[in-house]
Amino acid sequence: MKSNQILALLAAAALLLLTSCQRDELQGGSISGEEVTVSISAVMPGDGSAVVKSNDNPGNGSEVNRCILEVYLLEGEDGSATASLYGTRHIVKMQDQKASFEDLNLITGQKYRFVLWADYVDNPDTEAGLASDKFYETDDAAYGLQTVTMVTESYAGNEDKRDAFFYRSDNAVTVDGPADYTLQLKRPFGQLNIITTDYGLIPETHKDLLPAKVQLAYKSIPTGINLLTGELLSSDGSITTQEVTGTAVDIANLSVSGNSDARQLSFDYILAPATGQHIIGELTMSFLQKDGKTPTGISDYTIESIPVQRNYRTNVSGALLTDRAGVDVKVEPGFDCDEEVIDGKLVISSVDRLMNALENGGRVMLAQDMEIDRRSEEITGPDDDPNRIVVEKDVEIDLNGHKLTLKGESRMAANNAEIRISNGYIESESQSAEIFRFFANEGGKVVVEDVEMNVPGTTGVGFNPGANNARLEVRNSTIVAEKYAVGTNAAKPVSGAEIVIENSTFTAAESGMMINIPCTITANNCKFTGGWQGVFLRGGEATFTNCSINLVMDPEYGDWPEKHVNTEDGTWADGNQSETAALLMGNRCVEGHLSYNYPTSVTLTNTTFSITGNNGGGMDAATAPAISVWSRVEEGNGASLTYDDATKANFSNAGKGLVVNNEGKNLTINGQPYNNN
Repeated sequence: MKSNQILALLAAAALLLLTSCQRDELQGGSISGEEVTVSISAVMPGDGSAVVKSNDNPGNGSEVNRCILEVYLLEGEDGSATASLYGTRHIVKMQDQKASFEDLNLITGQKYRFVLWADYVDNPDTEAGLASDKFYETDDAAYGLQTVTMVTESYAGNEDKRDAFFYRSDNAVTVDGPADYTLQLKRPFGQLNIITTDYGLIPETHKDLLPAKVQLAYKSIPTGINLLTGELLSSDGSITTQEVTGTAVDIANLSVSGNSDARQLSFDYILAPATGQHIIGELTMSFLQKDGKTPTGISDYTIESIPVQRNYRTNVSGALLTDRAGVDVKVEPGFDCDEEVIDGKLVISSVDRLMNALENGGRVMLAQDMEIDRRSEEITGPDDDPNRIVVEKDVEIDLNGHKLTLKGESRMAANNAEIRISNGYIESESQSAEIFRFFANEGGKVVVEDVEMNVPGTTGVGFNPGANNARLEVRNSTIVAEKYAVGTNAAKPVSGAEIVIENSTFTAAESGMMINIPCTITANNCKFTGGWQGVFLRGGEATFTNCSINLVMDPEYGDWPEKHVNTEDGTWADGNQSETAALLMGNRCVEGHLSYNYPTSVTLTNTTFSITGNNGGGMDAATAPAISVWSRVEEGNGASLTYDDATKANFSNAGKGLVVNNEGKNLTINGQPYNNN
């Protein structure tokens, strides 16, 4: 009896061990072949964060109101042999540009492909309304979403409700336990825009020539897509196309940025292949008056060989109403609600999308040159400055080889957040020399990498007053400015601020770099050039390694002696009144001005100096100091200069070499108290 009990216990233990091993086969801890519950969320591109309204600027997907899900069971070793619909299709209403499919029963260990379609229907609030197709037929009895076709009988352009989105999982999804999946929808279309550049050129006496309606007739446009494969429907290896003639519709009458005479007449969504482009053989546009008649003197216009590309805009523009000399066709990434993502960055092609990123954070990549112009923004209060764009969430702007132009006084401030700008060009037309184009507030960080910044009437990057624990980083970049290429504002002392610059060039009419707060500066392989100082340090702890510090004096920028002083006995005032030197360090202020009560420390390793030109006030390349040092007499607020032999050999042969002022009180050089003997 006891032996039987022991055998039973051993059998039970073996069964438990076997069950444990089986559960370990799947990450979710489920037995292969077990039915589990999963949920799927389908979200619109950008999680519905488009910043424009639908027909005012089409393409943000706001009209989409239903979503269809089909799950396919994949057979074969890698899930590629056959695919069969698993269960039935599921249809739900889109809520806040999101669709949720709850409590789906799938089998662990099986391979699946999720396929989704989201579009517009007339009545999404009833089951029958959700199942009633409007612009696209999705309910083929045999193939379902494997055959989604355009409804051509009632086709009409300039209708944003024709926009639609889909998703297919590129790889087989193996279910290993209960799970929640969030899937990002994207368009199967290219957006085709027809723009006339001469709409505003029609004189008042001939307004009858302006069309009120347009009618489009296409040749060879794709009309169907297999969402299981993501490819357009085809036969014999060729994309299935047909001729489609639309009904007359009101012109879109959308304005075109940068051209007040241009108007966008029409927009449409054209199915495009998964890769490459489809060429529309021919498109004929008819121009009509409100009563359907053709305006006098304006005939149909035919455009041939129009490329369309998935998730791209094709802009066809020309003087379609007057001389008709030809059209310009451009294929550009993204809609106003862009979906293309490269290296984790959303590709954007509108300033609205850029401003949205600056407000809400994120990583973006420019698809074209852009201008930020805040001059027309409404001022809401005495302290409001629309030109000052405050960034409070981390944002990365990859210029992608393009140019960002800051019009007027547009500028950016990092407020307890990071602004990272890379890989392109920045220009500013500002003439406000005192204001940095990019600056860090308290806790903020500004990073500039691989950028050419040309701001010849203003300043480059810097710290705002009171920027405690702020940080600037500049790498592999060039900054050309009026006042300072990189600098600080001393109106309010700070703590914990840091500047790191590498492999970069800083050039300014005044100072390549001007620092007047107690911060830490590290510069490696950099070149600093200025007309008043190459580098001006009124505070902080700076280390220069393998750098070049250059003074290029020009009387045009001097205003001598009103602005600056020439002699050792001259009086300093604020940051705009000081001596000239390739490197000027330390402090010398009079009563009534900023006191700058903090020390200045500089370490130079393998650093070169050069001095050229003259300042128009009696100082030239022979009489200007390579290094001029002033040290305050208060304990703890003096100056410290450290240099190696290579640096000494260089600055000793530049101008007057090293000039020590104020009798060298409270000054150390190479770690030793200064002795003028």
